[in-house]
Amino acid sequence: MQGANRPGAEPHDEKSEVKRNEALARYDAHPGIAIALLAVMAFLFIIVVYQFASTGVNNATFSSRDMRVVGTQNPLIGLLVLSSDGKKIGMVESVDGEPDGKISAINITTPGFLGLGTKLVTIPEGKFRRIGASVKLSVTAEEASKLPPLKAH
Repeated sequence: MQGANRPGAEPHDEKSEVKRNEALARYDAHPGIAIALLAVMAFLFIIVVYQFASTGVNNATFSSRDMRVVGTQNPLIGLLVLSSDGKKIGMVESVDGEPDGKISAINITTPGFLGLGTKLVTIPEGKFRRIGASVKLSVTAEEASKLPPLKAH
């Protein structure tokens, strides 16, 4: 019974030692759960920050092609894009226009797996129409996911 003579010390018998070990075992399990929760929260935070940053930059910029369409940023840019089956596809990134002001295509960003990474695809005129505050495609979500990415200029 080492330490039993100290003030406030409990005597060390087998029963109290078992209780102490059981209590320690319970506390040992909690840090693992807390660390796992923190890791998940950090991962979700990174996804949210990435999405905010990429969406903010995409909507704040436009190319010279957008200027040809109406002389200022095209009102389609930044609108939500929906497939013909009503699923969210992405957002309008830019608009391709003819010198006479006619829209020839829209370029949309589609999110990658878990929202990480994006793919820029072109939808030709006649395959989309504006409906209120969104753009509706005449292709399904599955067909849109198979569209090839737009090549960099």
